[in-house]
Amino acid sequence: MNTQSKHTPGPWQFSPGHDPHNQAQIYGDDGKTLAVTFSDEGSANAALMAAAPDLLWALHACLADLQDITSAEGGDESPAMIQARAAILQAEGGAQ
Repeated sequence: MNTQSKHTPGPWQFSPGHDPHNQAQIYGDDGKTLAVTFSDEGSANAALMAAAPDLLWALHACLADLQDITSAEGGDESPAMIQARAAILQAEGGAQ
């Protein structure tokens, strides 16, 4: 994984909204609030955002496994590998 990432390191926790305004929050591992939402859609988005560090780690792991398999078989990169690299680059701030 990119050790130069500038985002707050995971894991992140998601706390769904339970007040009249449906205020959901995402917390960093240090307890710092990273995001607050005020709608059902925002709450769903917050749950996805809270999972982002774990998803990024899993994508790195899957790509590494695919690279090992591809190298062993002498094959070309698959479209999934190309998409995984692009998603990682975007998540790590390398492409907008």
